[in-house]
Amino acid sequence: MTSSCDLMVVGAGPTGLALALQAAMMGADVRIIERHTGPRAWAPALAIHPRTMEVLRGLDVADDLMSRGLSRVDLEIHVGDSVVSGSLGDLRLPATEYPFVFFAPQPEVEAVLRDQLASLGVEVEWGSTFCRVQSHTDGLVCHFDVGGRQ
Repeated sequence: MTSSCDLMVVGAGPTGLALALQAAMMGADVRIIERHTGPRAWAPALAIHPRTMEVLRGLDVADDLMSRGLSRVDLEIHVGDSVVSGSLGDLRLPATEYPFVFFAPQPEVEAVLRDQLASLGVEVEWGSTFCRVQSHTDGLVCHFDVGGRQ
């Protein structure tokens, strides 16, 4: 199968999805391929820093994300017989709308980004593995494997 696009994103993690979303919002024809067969169920990351939240605000997803996470987490650390209580979150940073570490599991972040991409007609092509890229005079040709077929 052959098709063209302005941008091919390899990987449907937060960075790839955010890149694809920014490009799609600017009018680019975007494809996203991801080797996994569906969204991950586990969370390799749990927190988002203030500057990242500002970037996500620019992608029109910060409000949706804020409804799915926490700006403060209380905790207890047990060391031997001792227990230390505290909280994580408030950084008291000036000049930002998000002066805290925001807690949202990575699968939630990815879901919010995918939903926004879907509203622009961009879907992740699950089960697609990047193989190689070739340079031609009129652009690049990306080869990828979809379910054992190139």
